[in-house]
Amino acid sequence: LLGIIYLENNLTTDAFTPERLEVLSVLSSQAAIALENALLYQTLEQKVEERTVQLTSAEAELRALFSAMPDVVLVRDRQGKCLKIAPTNTVNLIRPAEEMLDRTVYETLPVNAAERVFTAIQQSLTTGETVTTEYVLPLRQQEVWLSASISPLSQDAIILVARDITQRKEAEFAFEDSLKQIAAANQEITLLNQKLESENLRMKTELDITRQLQQMILP
Repeated sequence: LLGIIYLENNLTTDAFTPERLEVLSVLSSQAAIALENALLYQTLEQKVEERTVQLTSAEAELRALFSAMPDVVLVRDRQGKCLKIAPTNTVNLIRPAEEMLDRTVYETLPVNAAERVFTAIQQSLTTGETVTTEYVLPLRQQEVWLSASISPLSQDAIILVARDITQRKEAEFAFEDSLKQIAAANQEITLLNQKLESENLRMKTELDITRQLQQMILP
């Protein structure tokens, strides 16, 4: 029940003839339909507004999450062209985002880094699996090492997530240098031991000769 129409006429008898009642019935039905549509539209509008608020809140949370991420997130096609850049922390982008869109890796990255990324893209699209590669970029007046995980999005596009691994690489390089220094020290110790052995042998020979001479001279 959407509504009630109440009609009363005390001035004229038989004011509501069957024809007039039929017209009133049609008008009532149309009014009921219009009222039902208005209520439905109001409900739908309210739901749309609530959904918009939810989506706006979710988008704000997602943007906040992205902005807190230190990783670079890109979408590239098979030719290495940059299609999209996620709104993450862009401190590790080699160029501003607007200068990287619609450009290939060879147009934006150093040759060695571009070759590594391009090769990984082809491998990921061919195998359908995630491929990881490491490369170095000149950022913030220093060399920054990045580890990129490349996964296929479609037959001709991938998503690339690059993370700063500079501290890890510096630790690896320091460890390698330590191993080289230890190896050099061990080699030097070995040479010294060989010299000591040679010197000991020389001194032993001279001592033996001296004893023999003493035995020959002394009665």
